[in-house]
Amino acid sequence: MQPDVALSQLDGLIHFMQKYRDTGCVSVKATATEIASDMDTEPVIKATRRVKRKRDENGNEYTPDPEQVSITDYFNVIVDQALTTLHTRFKQTQEFGNMFGFLFDLTKLCEMEETDLQRQCTRLSDAHPNLRI
Repeated sequence: MQPDVALSQLDGLIHFMQKYRDTGCVSVKATATEIASDMDTEPVIKATRRVKRKRDENGNEYTPDPEQVSITDYFNVIVDQALTTLHTRFKQTQEFGNMFGFLFDLTKLCEMEETDLQRQCTRLSDAHPNLRI
């Protein structure tokens, strides 16, 4: 696969994942509810049990919504990890394309002026000192 095609595919995937992080939880919940009903189980996210501690008699204890907790603690964490990995791959593919991209298109390589080709080869040689050109 050519680096420019891979970059455009990765860029599209990153945009999809960013949109999925914002709006995908609704579809995930619908799918999970459907799977739970197919398995004849109740589609309920149980709240975690709170540890009881002695506190002042302040009845304003905050109890988070179990669905919101699952979104922030699980769904967003997994999607953010995937996005971080995709950004790393995108950067690596960009560097690869900048370094070796001129070698992948033979028509451009044949039409390239000798000075440009020499400059590209010198840059490649500087980046990889063990490589002999």
